[in-house]
Amino acid sequence: MQKLLVKLFIKDYQKINDSKVRSKYGTLSGIIGIISNLILCSIKIILGILTTSLSILADGINNLTDAGSSVITLIGFKLSSIPADEDHPFGHERIEYITGLIISFLILIIGFSLGKESISKLINKEVSQSISIIIIIVMIMSILIKLWQSIFYRKMAKAIHSEALIASSKDSLNDCISTTAVIIGLILFKITSWQPIDSILGMIVAIFIIISGLKMVFETVNPLIGTKPSQEEINSITKKILSYPGIIGVHDLVIHHYGSCTTFATVHAEVPSDEDIVTSHDIVDNIERDFRNELGIDLTIHENEIHALLGPNGNGKSTLLSTIMGQPRYKVTQGSITFNQQDVLAMSVDERAKAGLFLALQYPPEIPGVINSDFLKAAMNTRLEKPISLYQFIKELENATKAVDLPLDMVHRSLNDGFSGGEKKRNEIIQMKLLKPSLAMLDEIDSGLDVDALQAVVESIKEVIQRHGSALVVSHYARFYQLIEPTHVHIIVDGKIIKSGDASIIQRIDKEGYDWIKAEYGLETKPKDERPSSIGLCGVKEKLNEKR
Repeated sequence: MQKLLVKLFIKDYQKINDSKVRSKYGTLSGIIGIISNLILCSIKIILGILTTSLSILADGINNLTDAGSSVITLIGFKLSSIPADEDHPFGHERIEYITGLIISFLILIIGFSLGKESISKLINKEVSQSISIIIIIVMIMSILIKLWQSIFYRKMAKAIHSEALIASSKDSLNDCISTTAVIIGLILFKITSWQPIDSILGMIVAIFIIISGLKMVFETVNPLIGTKPSQEEINSITKKILSYPGIIGVHDLVIHHYGSCTTFATVHAEVPSDEDIVTSHDIVDNIERDFRNELGIDLTIHENEIHALLGPNGNGKSTLLSTIMGQPRYKVTQGSITFNQQDVLAMSVDERAKAGLFLALQYPPEIPGVINSDFLKAAMNTRLEKPISLYQFIKELENATKAVDLPLDMVHRSLNDGFSGGEKKRNEIIQMKLLKPSLAMLDEIDSGLDVDALQAVVESIKEVIQRHGSALVVSHYARFYQLIEPTHVHIIVDGKIIKSGDASIIQRIDKEGYDWIKAEYGLETKPKDERPSSIGLCGVKEKLNEKR
């Protein structure tokens, strides 16, 4: 019967992930519920009045409430199908959970009312009239109809994964149980003539209804406030991502359900360090598209890449970072820079910053007269769609300064004015934490920091990267790289990246310098070139011999 009704009244009934089709499922369920419950309600109220049976009368009123629940279900499905808008970017599907919650509360009200009336009847020693064959027939018919209702709702709920219809199914099943209790009470009263039997059974049914209602409240509240996804769902998503070539690991999978058809997920993917960057991004784009088209899941994959840029001094590391950020004294004569499928070279400096690019300067300038906190707040408001409130700004600012161990009073002074080298670098990290860039470029951010400050700065960098994006770092210290744990390492010589790989490259450079790179690629070092004697020590520069 359920399949027949669905085929007759729902066009494209197989497209259950379509919100409009889901709405039609809910509408059909609501209409059937209204009609059947109104019929049962009329019959039972009449019988209850004729027999003076509180159980029959309460059961009839329960059916009237069920009709109201069906109306709520119908309205809920209509509202939940409203598309996403500016104020509700994730859609309105959670209204369906609210519908189920309302139905659950109605069930509780019915249970408490029945319990109250049963106790009152027991105290007042009210007597029910004797049973008749007509009453038995009508009540059995009622049980059969409500049982069909329960099965119908359950099948519809299973088809579209609806919490509201699950609540309706359980409500109908409760009616079957309560009506059965009424019949048993009437039969026992006929046999024993024991007056309290109707009231006692009424209280038993009331307790059952209350327990059932409480269970449904918890079942509908949990999706509203957010629940942990099932292990089966986690394993399924993880397995599918790992099935793609070029993905060697995943972690920090987060799943958010905003309704049965709206699921958002984020995950951090691990890719081989020697894989071409463009290839890796293409793989990620394909995965996100497949999840959206095949599973209806809006998946965002964060690669959380940390790229280390190494090379002898004077070979273009800082120049490259400045060029990406839009330093005006550098002009790109050929090639392109693409970020998130956007042409970076076509952007102004502020547009690049708004797009999520961030550069922590090697030598942050002092700007007397510009208050640090005012500068930070203005920068944040430029990045945000809506201006940040003063309370929220102060809260985030305090957390950021605490994270890098910078005295709070320093953010209320002129920007970098009178700051030590280490304080300037920590202030750069505060900017990064507040702006939450998609790509953080850090040019020797570790210079001037003591051991404790370095640890705090690295932890802040990692936190931002894990939550928001990736990083491109330049440093001469092996200690920094040990802490930051880069996923990719690139060697740049004479403005060109000549070698890429994993962190093992850093270890070799720390031991041997860049001589093996030059020998391996047949490079000649010009007399003006300089390099650190050891990345792992203090970065002291020494002139290379003209000939090696």
